[in-house]
Amino acid sequence: MMNILGLLMALMLPAILGFSWLHLFWRDSHLAVKIGYGYLLGIFTVTIILQVWNRIGYPLVFSHIAALIALLSIMPFLFKADLSGNSTKSLVYVSFDARWQKIMWGAFLAILAVRYSNIFLEVMWRPLYPWDAWMNWAPKAKTWFELKAIVPFVGESVWTIENSQHNVYTLGNPVAASDYPPLVPLIQTWTALGLGVWIDNVVNIPWVLCAVAVGLAFYGQGRMLGVKPHFAMTAVYLLLSLPYINAHTALAGYADLWLASFYCLAVMAFINWSLTKNKTQAALMLIFSLACIQTKNPGIIWAATLLPAIFLSLLPGRWRYMFLVSALVSCAIWYNIGGFSVNVPGIGLLSITPEFIAIPGIGSFTIEYHQVTEAFVMNGLIWGNWHILGWLVLMLFFPVLVNNIRIMPLLAPSILLLCGILFVYFVFFFTSHHQAAIDNTTINRASIHMLPALIYYVLLFYPHDDRCDILATLNVEKEPVNV
Repeated sequence: MMNILGLLMALMLPAILGFSWLHLFWRDSHLAVKIGYGYLLGIFTVTIILQVWNRIGYPLVFSHIAALIALLSIMPFLFKADLSGNSTKSLVYVSFDARWQKIMWGAFLAILAVRYSNIFLEVMWRPLYPWDAWMNWAPKAKTWFELKAIVPFVGESVWTIENSQHNVYTLGNPVAASDYPPLVPLIQTWTALGLGVWIDNVVNIPWVLCAVAVGLAFYGQGRMLGVKPHFAMTAVYLLLSLPYINAHTALAGYADLWLASFYCLAVMAFINWSLTKNKTQAALMLIFSLACIQTKNPGIIWAATLLPAIFLSLLPGRWRYMFLVSALVSCAIWYNIGGFSVNVPGIGLLSITPEFIAIPGIGSFTIEYHQVTEAFVMNGLIWGNWHILGWLVLMLFFPVLVNNIRIMPLLAPSILLLCGILFVYFVFFFTSHHQAAIDNTTINRASIHMLPALIYYVLLFYPHDDRCDILATLNVEKEPVNV
């Protein structure tokens, strides 16, 4: 029997949990940031709570877990002191200059509201449809919901020799889907636990909430960066109207929207932290990097792209360029000596050579160049998968990159996005995944992971000429100016 109240609690409690703790530690942040980051922080926390709860040995009973989450949500409001740790200066946000900016802001918001109302109806009317959803993710969620326990899944070869009394399960995907991280199916499990019954379309409602939360977080971080409201809303519209973003929201069940969202939030937090050194931004960057790892195996690499940029941000001035030169020299030496291989106890073989790469938890790949430029041109510039984003990347992103890489405070964010681009380039041009580019499948699903972050990066150069002090002066010690 459906429990509508339980469903509403399952959908609302993560947002309340995340918002309450962000409000405690980040009170002067933009409201949209606290709502957007709050929901995704809350839903990630819920998946952690479910795993800990199961590990202790308790069954996944919704009322008990919901009571714990409600208690955790109330706790921040018991603190009367401001624990944000910020200075007495408060953020002041640049406002509208003219009525046409307000009209533009409202028009984009109205269009997005109509669009995502339609997408919500798509989710509610369509049963579980995407292949990857019912092959990899949802079977785990439904099994865990029915058993009220997070039972293990194993590969087919292990499953055939296991005794059925061991409560192990496998999936239909011949790839090692059994080893995929648990976050996505746990989101569906949590929603089904609240509803009290498994209904395909209802357990996918969080995909709509995820897209909306990213839009709110994007808008709020842009405003805290000093971007005018109508320009920030334009960027949000560009992001949330992308056909492939809409498809992964409406055809709910894939993990890629969540990975793209977590990576975008981590990158936005990194960029703003690198300019302001706000401790909450740093914490959010680390939390959502961990969320990437818990979402999909490629999330390990996406999280790793932050490491060089973080290291650069911590280095004093001129040492940043010296580090980059040293990194290039080290790569040249690595190539000339043939790379390295080491067997890490308890983890496995880590091998990075010019001919072969093996990374525990991700897989092994033979390195060989493949010409797939045509696939990128067709998917990015000719076909409608990304609307006109491919052209905007050529016209906006690369000029921004060339300009910003010469500016010290913007060097680290530039290197971060460059690492992301190189990762996508390497995977499809030098590994067996080139076939996924030729047949036009994974090429778009891999690109979606970094494109929201890339759009945000462009705001570093195109807010408006009266942007806030943090970008106008590039003074990393100075707080943004607010009204």
